[in-house]
Amino acid sequence: MPRRKDLQLNRSLIAETATALFREHGVDGISTRKLAAALGASPMSLYVHVGNKEGLIDAVVEQLMNSIKIDLDSEAPWTDQAMAWASSLRQQLLAHPGAIGLLAGRRRALVRSSEPLVKALLGAGFTEGSAVRATRLLMWSTMGFLSVEGGVEPLDAPKVRESEVVARSISRLHELEGDPSNVFAADVRGVDARDIDALFALQIQFMIEGLARSLDE
Repeated sequence: MPRRKDLQLNRSLIAETATALFREHGVDGISTRKLAAALGASPMSLYVHVGNKEGLIDAVVEQLMNSIKIDLDSEAPWTDQAMAWASSLRQQLLAHPGAIGLLAGRRRALVRSSEPLVKALLGAGFTEGSAVRATRLLMWSTMGFLSVEGGVEPLDAPKVRESEVVARSISRLHELEGDPSNVFAADVRGVDARDIDALFALQIQFMIEGLARSLDE
């Protein structure tokens, strides 16, 4: 006979509880045993709603991505909207440590968060196909940066002006381009949080500038 608690279960409640465990304990918190204990339900009852562990992770990813809200200024130039979109997506995913690992192989989960950018690009004159391709480029650039950023432990920021942070970041990019033996990308000594922010902004800026040129051609 099923427990009373089992009869009260649904996918939404399971996903919400699993997401809370993920935020508190990371990926290790997403287990059928721990989730059943937190819900006061039997492990077997979870399979009815989410299936195996992969199904459980899918539910957590869905819950996390549904919490991401990206509002863009439709009156702003599409280049500004694209930068705002990438920055907002990055900041919101950073609020969920470990989320990038869960998203691996689950690209469909990113579709909803890409819709504001596609809309902005269509409004700027991109064809549907070029808007989708541009969105993929910016999405993959953002996700790739987050994957690397996840392994970086930034140092305390030195007391320098923001312009100096950007100039230093550009200088380091030039070092990498000119010296194949430079290991700055793997050696995070000297990298502070503002350095990382500046490098991300540069990456997205370069991508947007390239897209703008292709639109003008």
